[in-house]
Amino acid sequence: MQLGRNPLLVTCHAVQGPHPRVGWGRLGCRGLSPLLGALACLAVLLAGAAAGTPLARAQQVDVRPSRVQVDGTTILVDGRPFVIRAIEYQGEPMGTLREMGFNTLWLSSAPSLDQLSRAREQDLWLIAPPPTDDGPVAIDWQYDAVLAWLVGQEVQSLDQGTVRQRVERIRQLDPRQGRPVLVHARSGLADYARVAEILCVGRAVIGTSFPLTEYGAWVRAQHELTQAYAPLLAEIQTELPETLEQQAALFSGVNAPLTLQEAQLRGQVWEAVSGGARGFLFRSRSRLDEPSMVSPLRRMQLTMVNRQIQQLSPWIAAALVAERLQQTEPSLRVAVLKTSRSRLLLVHQSTGLESYTAGVSRQSLLTVRDSAAGSSDQPYRLTPVGLLPATHQRLGGQMAIQIENAADWEALVLTQDPLVNRVVEQISRASQGWTMQQLHVELSQLSAEWGNRVFSAMLQAGREPSGLRERVLRVNQMAQLTQAQVASSDALAVWNESLEQQRELAGVYDDLVREAQQTLPWPAGSPLAVNPVLIPLHWQSLTRLSGIEWSPNALPGGDFEDLGHLSRHGWQHQIAPGLAVRTLVQLHQDAMVDGRRGLRLAAEPDGGLAPQFLESAPVWIVSGPIEIPPNHLVRISGYVHVPAPLRGTYDGLVIQDSLGGRDLAQRFLTTNGWQPFTVYRATSEGHTLRLNFALTGYGTVHVDEVTVQFAPQPGSNSGPGVTPIAPTVPASPTPTPVATGLESRAPLPR
Repeated sequence: MQLGRNPLLVTCHAVQGPHPRVGWGRLGCRGLSPLLGALACLAVLLAGAAAGTPLARAQQVDVRPSRVQVDGTTILVDGRPFVIRAIEYQGEPMGTLREMGFNTLWLSSAPSLDQLSRAREQDLWLIAPPPTDDGPVAIDWQYDAVLAWLVGQEVQSLDQGTVRQRVERIRQLDPRQGRPVLVHARSGLADYARVAEILCVGRAVIGTSFPLTEYGAWVRAQHELTQAYAPLLAEIQTELPETLEQQAALFSGVNAPLTLQEAQLRGQVWEAVSGGARGFLFRSRSRLDEPSMVSPLRRMQLTMVNRQIQQLSPWIAAALVAERLQQTEPSLRVAVLKTSRSRLLLVHQSTGLESYTAGVSRQSLLTVRDSAAGSSDQPYRLTPVGLLPATHQRLGGQMAIQIENAADWEALVLTQDPLVNRVVEQISRASQGWTMQQLHVELSQLSAEWGNRVFSAMLQAGREPSGLRERVLRVNQMAQLTQAQVASSDALAVWNESLEQQRELAGVYDDLVREAQQTLPWPAGSPLAVNPVLIPLHWQSLTRLSGIEWSPNALPGGDFEDLGHLSRHGWQHQIAPGLAVRTLVQLHQDAMVDGRRGLRLAAEPDGGLAPQFLESAPVWIVSGPIEIPPNHLVRISGYVHVPAPLRGTYDGLVIQDSLGGRDLAQRFLTTNGWQPFTVYRATSEGHTLRLNFALTGYGTVHVDEVTVQFAPQPGSNSGPGVTPIAPTVPASPTPTPVATGLESRAPLPR
C-alpha cells in the first residue's frame, strides 16, 4: 500500500505455538486518520489470514539501504572497503575488545537490546543470528549495529535446505536492503555462496598435524570452491584445540596452562591473507579478561596482530592474489598480493614445525628475489612505524631485496606511488609512540617469563639440554635491553630488540620440540609433544610409559587379512554419495607390511564432472567398537604407505580416533615406504573407541597391522621430582583481576 510519497510497509509474521496471537505496532503514516490506519491494518491481517498465513505483528518499518554492502569479493561499509576483525564474544567489556583492535564481535545467539546499545556506544559491529521469538520477529533500527546476519554456524552441505529457508525469511523481514547474510560453512561452499553474501571457513591448525604453511593454500582452495562468488572470512586460532588440552591433562595428570606464540597467530593471518581472505574470525572459547596466567599474554598478542592487520588492510580488503615467487632458498616462501598501485610480498622462513612451535629465523639477513618487480618499483619493509626503504639491487632482470634482522614472517611493499606510502603512514601513526613501544616491552617480558617456566619445568623433569641455561639467560637479558630502549623513544629500536629476543626464544622452543618428537614414531602421536609448554611433561610421560604393561591387541581385524572377520566385528565401508569419483576398497597382497594382505583405499576422478579439489572424503573405513575402561591410557599403532603424493586434497589419508576427534587426527599426504605411527590417548570415563580411515583425495593408500592396546592410568599426579609448571599471573599492561594465591613468579635460571 502506498499513499502519495509516504510508503506504508506492514510486515506480518506468525507467532505460533499453543497460544497463537496477533498484534501490530502503532501506525505512524502521515495522512492517515487513526480510523483509516486501523482499517488498513485490519485489511492486511484479513488478507494474510485468507492466504492461510498466521500473522503476529504489523508495524511501520523504516526501509532503506544497509550501510554494509558486498561488491564481488569486497566488503564495503559506507562505500569504503572494510576488513572484518571479529572475535568470538564471551562477555568481555566491549571497550576492552575495541582497544585491542577488534572492530566486530561474533555472537552465537541473537543480540540483546543491551548488547546492541553497547556495541553502538563502542562503535563496534556485530555478526549475530537474527532475533527469534517462536519464529522470526520484527527487526528495527536498533539492529543497525549488525554488520551481517549469521545464518548457519559450522553447517555442512546436508544443511542447505534449512539454511536457504532461514536466509529467505530474514531477507523478507530485514528493512535494511542489502545487509549481508553470512554462513559459517564446513562443506557445501559452492551452494552456500549462491545463498549468502559472505562465507566463513576455517579449521584448527596450531597443535594439529595439519601444517600451518598449508593453511593459505587451503583457504585459497575454499575460495575456488565458491567460484569467487563470495568474500571469505578465515578462522584464526587463539587457543589450542580443546580436545588437545583435555587429552594433555588426562595423559599427564597435570592441567598445564597453555598458550600460542604470537608468531603462530601472525602466521595464521599471513597464510589466510595469502589465500585471499577478506577478514578474520578469531576463535575464542574463554574470556580474554579472566584472571589467569594465559589471558594477559593472549590480550597482548591479539593487540599486536590486530595492529599488523590494520597496516595490511589496503591489500586485504581488495587486492588480488598472484602466483607465489620462487626462491633459491627452499625454506623461503613468498606470497604475492597486488593492486593497481602496488604489490605486497608476504615472506616466511619455514621450519616445518610452525603448527607446534613458532618457526625460528635461522638467517637474520634474508634476500628475497622478485622476478616480477617493475623497473621503477621501490621496495619497502613494513614495520610498526610504517614503510622503511629496503636495501636492494637488480640482478639479471630481477630485484634482490635484503631484510636485516629478519623476523619469521615479514611483509614487503613494492610501489612507485607516493600515495601508498602516505596511506600506510596514516594507518601506522596510531600505532606509534609509547603504546606500541610498551606493547613490545610487555610482550618481551611475558615471553621471557614463559621461557623461565619451561626451563624450570625441564629441570624438575630431569632434563637440561646442552646450552639451554645460557640461552634462556640471553632471552631474559634481551627483555631487559628491550625495556632499556623505551627511554630512547625510538620505536624502531624497541621493535628490533624485541625481534632479537623472539628469535632467540623461538630457537629454544624449536629445539625442545624437535628433541621430544624424535622419541616418537610419529611426531603428532602424543598430545604432550605438540607445544613447548608441554615438553617437560612429555619427558615425564616417557618414564611412566616405560613401566606400563599394555593389554593384548583389542582391535579385531586390524591385520586386514579376512573380510569376513572384519564384517563380523563391525567394520564398515562408507562412500560419499553424489560425487563423480570412482572408489576402491579391498584387502590386497600389495598392501601388506606383514601377513598375507593389507587394506587398500583408492579414489580417482570419474569423468569430466569430477571436482579438482575434494571438499570431503569420498571413501572411508570405520572400525568396529572397542570398549575402553575409565582412567586408562590407550595406544593406537599401525603402518601407512602412500606410494605417490595424493591429489586434490590438503589432508591426504586421515586416521581419526573418537577420543582425539578431527583436531587430533593424523594426516599422511605421502610417505617414504611404510611409515609406522603410534598415537596415545587417555580416558577419564568409559569410552567406546572407533577408528576412522578416510581417503580425502585422489590416489592410493595402504594401511596394515593396526592395533589398539590399553592399560590402567598410573598416578595422575606428577611423578617424583616432577611438578607442573608454576601457575603464575604475569604482569599486564592494563589492570586485570588476579586470582588469590597466584602471585609467585617462576625462578630465573642461574
